[in-house]
Amino acid sequence: RGNAPVSSLLGKRLFEAGDAARQIPACAGCHGADGKGLLAGKLAYPAIGGQHRYYLRGQLQDWKAGIRSNSPDGIMNSIARALGDADIEALADYLSGL
Repeated sequence: RGNAPVSSLLGKRLFEAGDAARQIPACAGCHGADGKGLLAGKLAYPAIGGQHRYYLRGQLQDWKAGIRSNSPDGIMNSIARALGDADIEALADYLSGL
């Protein structure tokens, strides 16, 4: 992504590093450096890399709105609530390209 648009750079930064000031952990920490999912003990973190961007955007919006609430300890709800609309768009765009 040499001349990637700003939104893709934001998505990459959130995926790889998160945003400590907003208590957003890096997506890669749970979903793997390539976004293809991880197993950690009894928890399975799903693959998010390569999913369709509209699907990813919808899922993040549903976590944020509380429509989805089935993540362990509600972690995805907390993370998604900290994301703005531009963050969600950037993540969906970036993740769909993994």
